[in-house]
This record gives sequence, structure tokens and C-alpha cells, in this order.
Amino acid sequence: MPVLDGLQATKIIRENEQEFGFSRKPIIGLTAHAIQGYKDKCLEAGMDAYACKPFQAKQLIEVIQGVMQPL
Repeated sequence: MPVLDGLQATKIIRENEQEFGFSRKPIIGLTAHAIQGYKDKCLEAGMDAYACKPFQAKQLIEVIQGVMQPL
């Protein structure tokens, strides 16, 4: 992203949800970073799930379904 990366954007979204009483929106990190520990960084930033590129459509659907289950 040109101005913010996904971690920064997620933190801002979560802060705004808290500050203004917005309902929590599902956020899935889609990244090419396959380094160990990056998934943890995404989840710590407030993302609900993570998928590493390249991925198959079936894998992405499973991640989306996993995030949507609690709703």
C-alpha cells in the first residue's frame, strides 16, 4: 500500500472501531511474506486471519469461512 502497510491500516481500523463504537469488521491479511513470525504480527495487529500468497481459491474460501463463522 502506498501510504500505510496492512499492519498499520489494521491498527487504525481497530482503534476507530473502539473509539467510535463501530462493530468489529473481519480483516484477513493477504501477504507474500512467508517468513516465520509474520502471521503472529498480523494477528497481533488485530487481523482475524492470514493467508500467504500464492494460495489456491479453495484455501482463501476456507479462510473467509473461518472468519465469518462467529458472525
